[in-house]
Amino acid sequence: MTEIKEGIIFDRFDSKRHGLYLFERDAPTPSEKEITEDIPFMQGVHDFSMILGERVFENRDITYVFKKYNIHYENRKTLENKIKDELMSVGQNKIIDTHDPVYYWFGKAKSVKVDDDHEKNKLVVTIVFDCYPFLLKNNAYFDDVWDTFNFDYDVANWSRYKINGKRTITLINTGSTAVSPTVIASSPMTIIIDGDTYSIPAGTSSNVFIKISRGINKIAVSGNGEISVLFRMELMA
Repeated sequence: MTEIKEGIIFDRFDSKRHGLYLFERDAPTPSEKEITEDIPFMQGVHDFSMILGERVFENRDITYVFKKYNIHYENRKTLENKIKDELMSVGQNKIIDTHDPVYYWFGKAKSVKVDDDHEKNKLVVTIVFDCYPFLLKNNAYFDDVWDTFNFDYDVANWSRYKINGKRTITLINTGSTAVSPTVIASSPMTIIIDGDTYSIPAGTSSNVFIKISRGINKIAVSGNGEISVLFRMELMA
């Protein structure tokens, strides 16, 4: 048999372990969350979808089609039950795809369809995942793991800085959308991003209102000690 090189892992489900050959992968772009208003006596339709400065998207469906060859009827039924149990008994989780080894999708199995081809002793498995709209990077900037560095997308962001009074640090987000970072501070500090001021407590914290925008971000930090700003790139793939 031909070696299986492509596949996915989702919690207990491992397509390679089940001897499934990936036949098709479909990840169409997600639909936009559109907010429009048709105002009487005004030309056209007014679109308020980007009122926060960037496009916002719905979840997307990602479909995988696998085939299993040379498997007898009894084994086909057993495998069908195992696949359905492993996929549908789990909630949201990472979907690790060999196509993008340093990234992952995040979602849950929406449906599992199994077609039994008795004449050819073949099983066709179609899996649909309901996923977060963006592909997520495995590691946060800057993790020093050079084996995961993608020279097409990544930049060498330093994430840990010593603060002695005031300092401006630069973070570059090469992803497709703004992201909320995890901040680790050795003592209470204050940061200013895009004119907005945030109080950072000692320890590890997250604030959904703090955003690292696409491109270059200048962040003013006040305090004493060390601060790390970690975030995962999100890619519209």
